[in-house]
Amino acid sequence: MTAPGVSTIGKYQLIASLGHGGMADVYLAVVHGPVGFNKLTVIKKLRASLADEPEFLAMFLDEARLAARLNHPNVVQTNEVAEVDGVFFIAMEFLDGQPLNRILNRLQKQGELHRMLLLRVVADALAGLHHAHELSDYDGTPLGVVHRDASPHNLFVTYDGQTKVVDFGIAKAASRSSETRDGVLKGKVAYMAPEQSRSEDVDRRADVYAMGVVMWEVIAGQRMRKGSDLEILDRITRGEMPDVRTYWPDCPGPLVHILARATAQSARDRYPTANHMRQDIVAFLDTIPERTGSEEVGKLVSGLFEHKRVEMRSVIEKQLSGLRRAATEDVGLRLVDARKLGATDTLEVPRVSIPSSSSLSGAHTPMPSLVSVATPSLARLESSVTGLNPATPNSGTTATSTLAAAQPTAPRSRFRGPMVIAVVAAIAATTVFALRRRDDVAGPAGAPSTSATTTATAAPSASTDPNAGMVEIRISVRPENAKLFLDDAALPTNPFVGRFKRDDRPHALRVEAEGFANATRTLSYGSDQFIEIALDKAEPTKDKPTATPGDPTPRPGTRPKKKLDSDDPWR
Repeated sequence: MTAPGVSTIGKYQLIASLGHGGMADVYLAVVHGPVGFNKLTVIKKLRASLADEPEFLAMFLDEARLAARLNHPNVVQTNEVAEVDGVFFIAMEFLDGQPLNRILNRLQKQGELHRMLLLRVVADALAGLHHAHELSDYDGTPLGVVHRDASPHNLFVTYDGQTKVVDFGIAKAASRSSETRDGVLKGKVAYMAPEQSRSEDVDRRADVYAMGVVMWEVIAGQRMRKGSDLEILDRITRGEMPDVRTYWPDCPGPLVHILARATAQSARDRYPTANHMRQDIVAFLDTIPERTGSEEVGKLVSGLFEHKRVEMRSVIEKQLSGLRRAATEDVGLRLVDARKLGATDTLEVPRVSIPSSSSLSGAHTPMPSLVSVATPSLARLESSVTGLNPATPNSGTTATSTLAAAQPTAPRSRFRGPMVIAVVAAIAATTVFALRRRDDVAGPAGAPSTSATTTATAAPSASTDPNAGMVEIRISVRPENAKLFLDDAALPTNPFVGRFKRDDRPHALRVEAEGFANATRTLSYGSDQFIEIALDKAEPTKDKPTATPGDPTPRPGTRPKKKLDSDDPWR
């Protein structure tokens, strides 16, 4: 194992290596906030050797741009996108669990398939993909997102039973600045739709096909396609599709029908959307006596990987303890490779940090009044990279993010005392609680709302914190296409996260969305806040009937009140 060259990136302290991809390295990190707040996060960092390559940088920024827009319980959440002194990275939520391919391998070895529980995983993943497929630009223009790599490797199941679609690194979207060259295949061949294997233009139905292959493997308990890539491509071209009843003779008819439609050779014959496929799977699961909720899925995954879960907790606890020792004894942090849990071959790495820009100079750098964690920093990155955006004047090859300058590296004093001890004691519970709390607050995506609701949580800031003069404001509004205005200034994203100078003056928040009644709120910058708003649907315009004594019949032109379309929030 090669030791990474840095142990911190801005405010993020790296504590373990999680893996390496074609363009990026992935680490587990801890971020320290006010009043002893500590949170585990995952850092996906573009390799330094590729940062100067316009094509690879464009691909990485495309992924970051798309990831920052996705906000759904069944899609991995992106918390921040930034650049710190030439290091480009994406900060994502830490998922404590296992990818579906490892779950399938473990079940196959044990001879227990648990088909119905894994069908629930497939259904939840389809919900996340449908959210991505439906994503629109801020003006309402569909982005045409296609994951193009929907496979068991990119479907993650947490120990509390939540399914998350991850890795939109090669996703197709109208907003991408990088283009796939003709004849270049992107994705795992074994899960490709026929049109994708021919390098043709694809739409959401290519992801439906891939999920059909995943569903087949969940039911059959083995890989659908084996052999070399050329052999698999030949079978896909010829339309070979093994009958799942060869491996499960008692496969119910509805599941056979779902598989046949999802993996149809022609895209025209497939489900038009991932949600249609999901509805058919859910309808089947509703007919069986077995419970297939997230609790049951979580128990299955926890039982299969209990020892891995314990080892990961031990790694996190030891690393957090190591942070305290590193702060008090001025020694380097020992990074571990989380893919080799239980191993003792940790490496000593030098205390090298990539500080925020403001810490490079001895002079005090004032913080900007507003910093967004997603779109603005991406815009700044793109505008300063040579050759990525022809419409933007060339400003050199070194990108500087205002976001990075506004987030100085946490001082050592935060690693000391009872704060770290508390984190070590509660680290496992914290991750699960944070995931569940976010889902409870957000609720099912697309759920009909009959009243506007707002919640706000305030957290005091310690006067010793270097960010004591700033507050963090988080705003999330349903529907997702709502436009946000703060003091009559349009906010760039929904959800929105920004940092403001602390003050006690009232600030006006206005929210608008087509087909919904506008909402206004008043807030102050006295403390950190999380604000959630669900807009009321606008009442349809009606002609008022002329009241005629003794005539209860309304005059022509009046319409009855609309009923809710469905109790199913996914429709």
